[in-house]
Amino acid sequence: MDFTADHYFDASVERMSQAQHLYREGEGYYALAMYAAGLAVECLLRAYMVKRKREFESRHDLLLLFKECGILDMEPDRLKAKGLTDGQIQEHHKVVWLSVNNVFILWRNNYRFASEARLLAHLKKMKL
Repeated sequence: MDFTADHYFDASVERMSQAQHLYREGEGYYALAMYAAGLAVECLLRAYMVKRKREFESRHDLLLLFKECGILDMEPDRLKAKGLTDGQIQEHHKVVWLSVNNVFILWRNNYRFASEARLLAHLKKMKL
């Protein structure tokens, strides 16, 4: 099945809505909510890659997808050309990296195989 950027984007919006619904349902659905949220991010990154006509090898590896799509390659000169100050550029880098790090920490593809109890124990162990 071939996917366009719009297909991936639509799937991303749907997965985020589904993740929010599962999260609101509460106990017993957190693992599935986290998995759906991670899929939403993956779909969004794939949409970006297809839109930019970039090939990608990453399969369910969000950190690799972030790297391959170029979101992490922020060129200071390019941001300065858009009118950002050095301080704004540093803050932008910080926010992007913190966001990517949060997604990376909170979503692993193998979470889909974990029971709710095992996932919650794992997250508590990680002190999240």
